[in-house]
Amino acid sequence: MTGILTPSFHVYYSKQLNQLPRSIKIDTWRRLTSRKHPLSLEQASSIHPEVEDLLNKAVENYIKQKERQKMKPITSDCETSLRQENEELCRASRIARAVYVS
Repeated sequence: MTGILTPSFHVYYSKQLNQLPRSIKIDTWRRLTSRKHPLSLEQASSIHPEVEDLLNKAVENYIKQKERQKMKPITSDCETSLRQENEELCRASRIARAVYVS
């Protein structure tokens, strides 16, 4: 039972595994060994096309998620800059109207 919860991927997948946090490795292992048509522990621990596909997808999704997280602060900074610029334009417009009216 503990073999199902403890990932023991083949060394061949070290490159993919080094890019993933432990929680995703465990989740990937659990998916491989406990789905409707699971791989045996021997199959999941060896070089197998399904293992490679699932690990590659996990790495792609993890990288995309990290890129989205990096983009969020930039969006917030842009929004703040635009808001400040808009406020400055409104102030300048009010001052121009006040000078024009007087």
